[in-house]
Amino acid sequence: MEGGCNDANICFSLSDPATSNFTINYTLQGSATNGVDYPTFPTSMTIPAGSDSVCYVISPYADGISEGMENIIIVLQNQISCNTVSDTIVIDILDYDDLQINMTPDTTICGGSAIISTLPSMGVPPYSYVWDNGLPALNTHTVSPTNTTTYTVTITDFCGFQISDSVTITVGSGLAEAGPDQEICEGETATLAANSSASYLWSTGETTQSIDVSPNSETMYFVTVTGICEGYDSVTVSINPLPVVVASINPASVCAGDSANLWSSGALNYVWEASPSDISFNPIPGATNDFFTVAPKGATTYSVTGTDANGCSSTASTSLTVVPLPVASFFTQPPVASSFDPTFHFYDNSQGSPVFWQWSLSDDSEYFLQDFIHQFSVDEYGDYEVILYVENSFGCSDSIVGSVRVKPDYTLYIPNSFSPNEDGINDYFHISGINFPDDEFSIRIYDRWGNLVFASTNPSFQWDGEKDGSDAPTGTYIYRIYYRDTDGNYQVRQGNITLWY
Repeated sequence: MEGGCNDANICFSLSDPATSNFTINYTLQGSATNGVDYPTFPTSMTIPAGSDSVCYVISPYADGISEGMENIIIVLQNQISCNTVSDTIVIDILDYDDLQINMTPDTTICGGSAIISTLPSMGVPPYSYVWDNGLPALNTHTVSPTNTTTYTVTITDFCGFQISDSVTITVGSGLAEAGPDQEICEGETATLAANSSASYLWSTGETTQSIDVSPNSETMYFVTVTGICEGYDSVTVSINPLPVVVASINPASVCAGDSANLWSSGALNYVWEASPSDISFNPIPGATNDFFTVAPKGATTYSVTGTDANGCSSTASTSLTVVPLPVASFFTQPPVASSFDPTFHFYDNSQGSPVFWQWSLSDDSEYFLQDFIHQFSVDEYGDYEVILYVENSFGCSDSIVGSVRVKPDYTLYIPNSFSPNEDGINDYFHISGINFPDDEFSIRIYDRWGNLVFASTNPSFQWDGEKDGSDAPTGTYIYRIYYRDTDGNYQVRQGNITLWY
């Protein structure tokens, strides 16, 4: 028997039941030590009256000490009636060798199946098997896990001793994932990325986990992902064409201060820029921004980026030419004319290269020349309105309202002698003229000693040669004439007049 495993049942028996207690005498011998290698065995045993036998179980210890085979020898020698009964029992005790187990090694599969097995040794057969994965109680199985799985088996031998071990089947990743299909705009770049693994090989020949591609047309890319296992996947990159964005402006050329219509087509929404900046141009962020009215101060280029429903964009531009306005201007020679000869030479002095002139004068005269000569009505005076309208070759125009002045000119005739003799010829000293002004007029006449002999504030005065009611003596007299002329300036005329009879 095995120490700690099985027992020996020792029985002593009589041919007939004992009429009284019957003591069985024996001696214990052998290499096994009583009470050490097995529980203490009594030195004698008694068959109770009325029984024909008595038994005792020997259960050797499993002390874990390698002692080789030992034995227990029971030598029986009893006197029954007149007979001497003897017998010898030899019980061998073997060391218990610990149960051991051998498992198939851990392994990796790329799909498919693997064989797992366990091989017990030592202990005491037969063996029984219990797998924690619900496998049948066999020592060998073929398994096909879909995920990495550990299989544990517990083996029990005849003696009830158990041992456990496990084997792991790793399911290698044969999965390749190149990512979802992508759409890009024409001319853009797509980044393709495979799932994490040990190595990669793309159909482009690249060996990195991610690659950048810029196909001209729809293209399918393949990737081989190698880790424990090898896997394949593909991804398709589709190309969305760029929108055909058109920027338009009408008219393409405007005069300074005028406006033009600006619009764009071919996309869904638009982002604009003006160069140089145009304060009249105000796109609204987030709006469609497909139509504007602009009035820049100078030549401007408008650039627009249009984006379609696919998020693809393209750019267009258009330019507006702003033609500077001509600046109407003129001058005359003379600047101011006399009413005796109210003739002016009109000269165009406009800037901006005008090619068309229209002169409108307040006397209803019109001229369509750059320069011309015009005479207003003689002996009429005043300010005459002049309107000059000019256009350049682009149709841009300007006008100016000015005036010319015809001043009321005059003549003044002062005689140098008179003869108040009542003959009807030169009887009076007086002045004459045309358009002579009478504002603030006065005349003073003095004799040669400086005495005032005549004074008047009437331009139509007449001096009859008298002084204080008497005829003034023949001689030379001095006159002074004061008046304000047609320009508002004070004038003084002084001279001599001879009086004779």
